[in-house]
Amino acid sequence: MANHTLPLIITFANQKGGVGKTTLCVCFANYLVSMGMKVYVVDCDRQQSISRFRKRDLEANPEATIPYAVASYRSLNRGSMTDIIKDIYRNHADEVVLFDCPGSLTEEWIIPLIGNSDALVIPYHYDNITISSTSEFILFIDRIRKSSADCGVEIFLIPNLHDKRIGTKEERERWERIGNTYSQYGIVTPYVECRAAMTRLSTILQPDSQISIVEDSFRRIYDSLF
Repeated sequence: MANHTLPLIITFANQKGGVGKTTLCVCFANYLVSMGMKVYVVDCDRQQSISRFRKRDLEANPEATIPYAVASYRSLNRGSMTDIIKDIYRNHADEVVLFDCPGSLTEEWIIPLIGNSDALVIPYHYDNITISSTSEFILFIDRIRKSSADCGVEIFLIPNLHDKRIGTKEERERWERIGNTYSQYGIVTPYVECRAAMTRLSTILQPDSQISIVEDSFRRIYDSLF
């Protein structure tokens, strides 16, 4: 690993819901396993989607090999998040730890999590409400980085749910300008297409059809971190 040592904490977050945080977190967990990494997933989203997916997957495949553990936390505060971080360094020191977060900035535990994260993955897509909310979130993260000498979190921005059929020439030029602006704060990865295969999530295995969709984006993150 060129840049980081384990444990490596990667947090999937955006204050805007519906941008694909959970989907990309699961897919990235599967991707890392396929790259030979040991992975631990922490489900902090109120909907507990990843935890529900794991239960569903095991009910459908009771003999399946579990590729990574999923920890579930519905109620958190600043103190409990600090305890989780301590547990990671104590008991998951040889793993990449992925956090799936709710779409909110109101949770008091968000700041200590970001402060202890090595990387922050922010999915977004190109509609006005999402861009406005994502931009606000990026500035919030930037303020945390500037206010704390200990916060060295790297930012990766994934243009998600991209549909090549949509967008006028003017809209595409605007999207390019947005990407250029975001690149001042972090690495903007290649886009992830809006495809039906991305809705068929599994916490047990990743279909080849999904790998082909996320490969370019995830490879950009992987090569930067490892």
